[in-house]
Amino acid sequence: MKFRITNQAIITKKLFVWYIPAVLLLIHGFMLMNDIEFWENVVTPLLIIFSAISLIPILRKRTPNFMSVFFFMAGLFVFGIAESIWSVVEGVLHQMPSENVYLAYFYTLANVCFFAAAIAYMYTNQKCFNLIQLLQDLIASMLMGIGFIVMIYYDTQIFGKVEVGIENTSNFIFLLTNTLTLIILVGIGLSFRIKRLRWGGNIILSSLVIFFLADSFYVSEVTNNMYVPYGFLDWVYAFSLLFLSAGVKVAYNEFEEMSVCTIRMAKQNEGPIRHMWLLISIPILDFLLCGLRLNHVIYFASVIIIHIVLSLHIQKNIFSEKSLKTNLEVNELLRKKVEERTLQLRTMNTNLSYLLKHDNLTGLENRDSFFEQLDEILLKCRQNETVHLLILDVNHFRMVNELYGDSVGDKVLIEIAKRLESVCKEEYALARIYGDEFTIFWGGTDDKCRMKMLTENLCAAFSDSLVIEPFSIPINIHMGIASFPENAKNRVDLINCAKIALKQVKSSKTESYALYDETLHQQERRKQELELALRDSDFGRELKLYFQPEYEPTGTTLIGMEALLRWRSPALGLVGPVEFIPIAEETGLILEIGEWVMKTAMEQIRDWNKRYETEFFVGINISAVQLQNTGFVGLVRKLIEETGVNASQLNFEITESSTLNPNGAAVSILKQLSEMGISIAVDDFGTGYSSYGYIKRFSIDILKIDKQLIDTITTNPNDAQVVKAIIAMASALNIRTIAEGVETKEQARLLKKMNCDIIQGYLFGKPVPAEEFADLHLDKEECEIIA
Repeated sequence: MKFRITNQAIITKKLFVWYIPAVLLLIHGFMLMNDIEFWENVVTPLLIIFSAISLIPILRKRTPNFMSVFFFMAGLFVFGIAESIWSVVEGVLHQMPSENVYLAYFYTLANVCFFAAAIAYMYTNQKCFNLIQLLQDLIASMLMGIGFIVMIYYDTQIFGKVEVGIENTSNFIFLLTNTLTLIILVGIGLSFRIKRLRWGGNIILSSLVIFFLADSFYVSEVTNNMYVPYGFLDWVYAFSLLFLSAGVKVAYNEFEEMSVCTIRMAKQNEGPIRHMWLLISIPILDFLLCGLRLNHVIYFASVIIIHIVLSLHIQKNIFSEKSLKTNLEVNELLRKKVEERTLQLRTMNTNLSYLLKHDNLTGLENRDSFFEQLDEILLKCRQNETVHLLILDVNHFRMVNELYGDSVGDKVLIEIAKRLESVCKEEYALARIYGDEFTIFWGGTDDKCRMKMLTENLCAAFSDSLVIEPFSIPINIHMGIASFPENAKNRVDLINCAKIALKQVKSSKTESYALYDETLHQQERRKQELELALRDSDFGRELKLYFQPEYEPTGTTLIGMEALLRWRSPALGLVGPVEFIPIAEETGLILEIGEWVMKTAMEQIRDWNKRYETEFFVGINISAVQLQNTGFVGLVRKLIEETGVNASQLNFEITESSTLNPNGAAVSILKQLSEMGISIAVDDFGTGYSSYGYIKRFSIDILKIDKQLIDTITTNPNDAQVVKAIIAMASALNIRTIAEGVETKEQARLLKKMNCDIIQGYLFGKPVPAEEFADLHLDKEECEIIA
């Protein structure tokens, strides 16, 4: 609303200069009414010439309708000059201007200019009109206009008989040009079918109709000698021309203030007829002048009806064409949209395909793409050709995430990928398959030198630390390598072989890479079989405790026994603890197994001591994994309460090889166990790194000397001295000693001389089930005495 008010204010300001001529026009009308002829002769030419001059600024701006405005301005100038001549002829020469033939031609020239202006407007704006509808409107206007002129001009009741002669030729020519111009203007006005014609258009259309009607009446009056100078007709002339110039000015200003978005792009003569009054006014005027005449009514009604019917048909065709054009445009738009969408989908599919085949962090090929490419190269592998697969793992990468955070860890992986790409050229296929695991595979001949060069280059690439600001992070890599078809016959086996080689190099802790070894594969397969079977096992049915006796050195007195676990799998048969205990520790099953072992051993020693009224102790092996469990002490206390066993009859054995950090939680756990009355023994003592400080800190009660030392004490004096020193140290610390693996009487006699407290070994008995152990060691009446 504010914009429209502003535009109206601008237009009003520009039309301010028209206030003075409007006042002069009023004065002119006043003088006409009072028959002041001199001022009439002066004011009329001035008003018309002023109207022409006011259009010069529009011409200087070279508007699209330049030629139309130019001819219109020329017509005003010619008309103004004609009016000036009229004033001179009448006022100076005292002649009748209406009888001056040449002056009539001068007025005719003005009409010709107006006619040219109308033609120029139609030519310039032909793209704004539907030409068929415009032509039909012009024809209807022509038929109505010519019919009206003919009926009026030759109506004897109004004008009487008019004899056409040479003296009236100029009037006929004037009337002809006047009629043609009026026909074109009415046709153009009739063709304007936009919803709302702006002020400028309305003013121009109205003033043109008034001007040419006045012209027509002037010719009729002159021809029939009825013209009266300085009458109302002269004032209408001046008013119409001044009003017409103002309309041109307003129309220009409106166009100048219009924004591009408000300019109509549709045809100006498409839609229902909005200025039918232009045609209807003609028969109404005929009725006012001639009365009701049947032939006139039939003629005008026929033209109007035919015009309406043809216009409806044309508009229907226009609507159909527009609908077709709209449909074509919509189809074209849809086609473009479909093409754009198709292109987007192709781009998305390309990006999706890339994402499906590449790791989103490093940009390397991902796991699925690695499988696909490896399958393809294995399928195309010909005879005497080899495919090598290298799996690379970053050692202790989890610590990088824990110490520096996941974001730094991601940057480390990206830098690792870049270094791998710098080493692996086009002949190598590189992928990231999982976390910190990368794969490299290549085909060709079995070239060991090339393989060695690749591994050396990879090691050299990671010899320098990765700089991830502000950190410098050292990286160690391990590589496992397998070959097709030498080590495997398909992709799955090839990957497994490479992973087995990777595990081998990790366990070596010295090498950076390893080639696949069949022996390792068998071991790994056996390990997997054991793990699956152990997970599915029924502990109560498949696990069994064997007991091995522990005697005093003479062999006469049973001191206790060690509970040893055995597993008889329905699928794998009897499996030794050396095989399945490490697997149980790795998988965490040792916690459940350990609980079963402790409960079963506690129940058994409780029953034996109760039955035989003894105070035997049972040795139970405890894994380092169990000691790391924060609920271990609570579990032991719970089992003691459930079984009712005396805690002093329990001996928990921990291996020296599984030494824990004495500054950790193990010190507190072992202390709590000791406070409960449970004795603590160090198993396999003498082959590890235990020290005096370690033994003292852990409050050890028993030292079990490793079998490796016992085996050679009778043949190797050095080992005998070591064992003797261990026994002496333990005795000094008030720690009992148990010799493991005693198999001969000579070993037993020597250990007795060394003051060893307890002997355990095949000399006195192998590990056997509880029932057999009771028969052999608890129910016998005599024992062999070793002198």
